[in-house]
Amino acid sequence: MEMHVDASTHAAPTAPLPLTIRPALTAFIHAVRASAARALRDVEPDPERDRRRRVVLMFLRKISEASQVDTIECFEKILNGCLSLGYRARPLAAFVFTALEPRFASRVRRRLAAAGTCPSPDDVADVVATTAETLARLIRDARRSEYTLRYALLLSMADHRAIDFIRARRRRPEFVGLPEGDGGDLAVDVLWGAEVAPDPEKQIALGERNALALAVRAAVFAAVNGLPYRERAALIAVDLDGVGYPEVARHLALSPMDVGNVVRRARLLRDRALVPNLRGLPHLGGHVGFAEMQEDKELRLHMLRWSVDLGGGVCAACARGRGHLHDPGTRCPGDA
Repeated sequence: MEMHVDASTHAAPTAPLPLTIRPALTAFIHAVRASAARALRDVEPDPERDRRRRVVLMFLRKISEASQVDTIECFEKILNGCLSLGYRARPLAAFVFTALEPRFASRVRRRLAAAGTCPSPDDVADVVATTAETLARLIRDARRSEYTLRYALLLSMADHRAIDFIRARRRRPEFVGLPEGDGGDLAVDVLWGAEVAPDPEKQIALGERNALALAVRAAVFAAVNGLPYRERAALIAVDLDGVGYPEVARHLALSPMDVGNVVRRARLLRDRALVPNLRGLPHLGGHVGFAEMQEDKELRLHMLRWSVDLGGGVCAACARGRGHLHDPGTRCPGDA
């Protein structure tokens, strides 16, 4: 008598999907334990928060003792368990991001490449950082009593942030940096591409874009050079040279906390001086193009750095000494 066996009922159980989380889990446990130890020294202890930390710590230790920790299932169990216990502190966000960061970066690279963008490491890092902020808000604002968040949902946040990045890049002028080295003899056409298109109409369009780039650069330099010395020097040091606040504070005789206020005021004054000049540029796209530039926070934040990258650089001696921006090939304003 022949026996027919249903293979589906006797198939080997599906292996759990891998995800390396043990190092992040160990760091998470240490962080919760350290916060609990600090809480013991608080002048005004919070019994409810202390109880929550102890429960979460026992929960995490039990999971860490399991034979299979490096799985997506275990990751989801930790995240949803902590949220359901009411734990929304920073160590949880740090654990989730540490575990998912490599996969966030991989998703971002694929999304940017699929959109026809050659993803640079800086672009990927920017989008991943934005994803981390979204993730932190999600955990901080969690208010339900029970959670069933899935790994796939969290990864999709990187896709959404990459889409936002692509859309923002398409809205603003495609400012690109120049090759490193001496750019003094670099032709204007390489600002927007290595070769000039043979088609006459494309040549005209390329020339207009180059003209816009150089006009924006000149307008930004004029606006920055018109700032008071302290604001000008602080803005150039932070936005152009990447100098930290403590060093700027020592150079300008300010407190480190005042440097941020000075830089913010410098950007505000720069934008006020820049507005009339930008609005009058014929190739900017009129009022609509100008409004898009004004609404692009990233563009405004990095406008000085991008303006320098658009040409052959600036005179470093003047930028770091007198706090004045001009092309290397032109005479320094302080020279006789």
